[in-house]
Amino acid sequence: MSRKIFVSAKEVADRAGVSRSAVSRTFTPGASVSDETRRRVTEAAEELGYHVNHLARGLMRNESGIVCLIVSEMDTPYRARLVRALTQQLQVTSKIAMLINTDRSDDSVDQALRQAISYRADASIILSGMPDKSITDLCLKSGQRLVLINRDEDREGALMINLNDRQAARRAFIALLRAGCRSFAFANSEAMTPSLMAREEGFCAAGREHGSRLRWSVSARRPTRAARCWRSGFSPAKSGRMRSSASTICWPAG
Repeated sequence: MSRKIFVSAKEVADRAGVSRSAVSRTFTPGASVSDETRRRVTEAAEELGYHVNHLARGLMRNESGIVCLIVSEMDTPYRARLVRALTQQLQVTSKIAMLINTDRSDDSVDQALRQAISYRADASIILSGMPDKSITDLCLKSGQRLVLINRDEDREGALMINLNDRQAARRAFIALLRAGCRSFAFANSEAMTPSLMAREEGFCAAGREHGSRLRWSVSARRPTRAARCWRSGFSPAKSGRMRSSASTICWPAG
């Protein structure tokens, strides 16, 4: 079967009996074009099955409209909701989301960024891992904007968006307390990244402040390679490594 060839703007112009620039103006919001020319071009486009090549238009302006999302472990509830919110908002702003699923390692993030550069992405949003400085410098030099969400290291020239991890953990503790929980345990990862430790410190500090109202359990840690999602917090309790009186476990997904 022969490969389908997209209809060009020149073919539309020939069918409508107008210039190539008239076709371009017809499909450019706000551009000046007469009603009669617009009618003829629109009819010709519908007959031929023409669609505007936004990618080609963008590249002429040195913009692809592509925003790369670099993410791992998309099945975790928090990250799945974040990806959904980001992609929905990108669609509203007429951007195209290119999702690259990494294995969380910094090397895979570097590879993903190189792929984003190859596709001339306008920006990359990094939700997992941390790229090497040389790669981020290459992205910025290439005109690609970088957004780092909840990353523990700073990168000059990139937009940093971080949670207040201590405050978020305190709010989580208060929410559990108000729900009637009185016995707590906290499971963390041996990765001990700054964000993970800040969550543990905030959660435990809130627990100490309310110590007279609950029974407190020491933290139990999970191996670095363990799945970093909320389900992993149940393993320490099942294995008996946490006190049997603990009825609530907080697992801070990385």
